[in-house]
Amino acid sequence: MPSITNISKRQLSKPYTQVSFDIKNAGYTAPEWDEDIRLNNIWDKIKASGLFVYFDPNYNYSKVLEPNHHLIKWFQSRADQSNINERGETFAEKFYTQGEEIKRPPILLKLKDGTTVPIVGHGRSAGFKLVSERGQSCPSPAIIIDCTGMTEDEIIKFGAPLAWASNPENEDVPAHETEADIGHQLTRYMEVLKLDSNHPVYTMSQHEKEKLCEQWLIENKYVCRGNDPATKKKRSRIKNAVLGIGVAMSLPIPESDEYHKEWSSLFGIDFNEANEEKVYKIAVAPTHEVDLKKRLLGKFLGNHDNIGRTKNTWAIFRTGATLDGRSGVSDDGGSSTSIDKVVKQKKAWLKFLTTLNRNPKARYAHFPLVDKFMFVPCISHNKDNYEAYEWNDDAEEFVKKIKIS
Repeated sequence: MPSITNISKRQLSKPYTQVSFDIKNAGYTAPEWDEDIRLNNIWDKIKASGLFVYFDPNYNYSKVLEPNHHLIKWFQSRADQSNINERGETFAEKFYTQGEEIKRPPILLKLKDGTTVPIVGHGRSAGFKLVSERGQSCPSPAIIIDCTGMTEDEIIKFGAPLAWASNPENEDVPAHETEADIGHQLTRYMEVLKLDSNHPVYTMSQHEKEKLCEQWLIENKYVCRGNDPATKKKRSRIKNAVLGIGVAMSLPIPESDEYHKEWSSLFGIDFNEANEEKVYKIAVAPTHEVDLKKRLLGKFLGNHDNIGRTKNTWAIFRTGATLDGRSGVSDDGGSSTSIDKVVKQKKAWLKFLTTLNRNPKARYAHFPLVDKFMFVPCISHNKDNYEAYEWNDDAEEFVKKIKIS
């Protein structure tokens, strides 16, 4: 990793304090003097790195990587980033249309090719990026850390812990972290360790990994400190989910583009839920059998133009505990779900749909039966992946689909 000893004299002409003054003189709050202790600590770590940092009052945010770039995941502190585009729209509206005052510049890492990735201020960066790509303009400040001399692994090892930083004194500043968020960060931490092929984590026992996770939680997360029963249980839930001990971290519903792509690769045909001329489409919404029955009944009762003709249904399901939007809290009050429960629920869905399709009364009434369906993953575990099934009339059973390469 580059240090301050091998940075050019031109770069050294602007030390870190001068950068803070540049930010302040431009009318923004510098991390060094922010009331948020979290940002103070991040700035201290940036200074300790010796990397060259500069302030750009009107940065071109079109250079920020797209949300689906493989590097972005390492620098996201939230478990659910499905609403990043929506947040970007909100900030674009605030900064460009409403002219709202910008207080804190995002902090970006500059890569070898000149592109950047945010480690603080993902939503604001997305907003500035939208404004820039629309050919509009508004003040778009950025604090940029020059990582052009670093490998990808070095950038991840340096930047990820900064992105995950929490406020050491107030859990609600800058925003409350859920157990799902903390579990997401701990998972990434373990993955960062594995970037080093010789790291001891590869040979650790399960007990040693649990101790490692425990140490990280206590050292890095204010809400996980303490020896009271509630805090101990919180640490145990997070550790068990991250290490896959009986439970796994709940996942948000995937982006529409993602599950549509998976459907196409499994069935060789687009889902295209807007087109129901020949086949009914139900995407992700039903998480329980009764929900599906209601949806199918609604399709059946509304089928006035096709009386006497059966229209099949294509469906996409999500089993397990559902998540409440960005909060990362499942409907059963936790941030994790039993692995065995998810496996059993999938089997129960398969049995329910098979029984329904074999029902002669449903067939005679031309009830809209499901002939293709797909599960989206609901937990972060190798036992829960995208799975697809198609009805076989001859065998009167569902056959699992193999992904088309």
